[in-house]
Amino acid sequence: MSKLPKYLYSVATGAISLVHKRSREAYEFMAKQDGFVSIYPAIGHTLFLYDSENNARVARIKASSKGIQCGNNICRFKSDGESIITFDDPNYKED
Repeated sequence: MSKLPKYLYSVATGAISLVHKRSREAYEFMAKQDGFVSIYPAIGHTLFLYDSENNARVARIKASSKGIQCGNNICRFKSDGESIITFDDPNYKED
């Protein structure tokens, strides 16, 4: 398994259910986009994680053009290389 990048950028969609065809197609489409790293299911929605903010923006634009509803925000998450540690506040300054 390859190491995760230091930061991951998310694109949020509605909840994904692999039982439903349209939902499965949305997952397959999002996972094929450049820079896709992982999927993170959450209550009521799904986060698709990408390796750069630009790749996340492009994926969100392409998904919207295919009729996949996405959130307006791209959130940054911090990684330790193996797992996601925390939501990263871009205004936070490290000491």
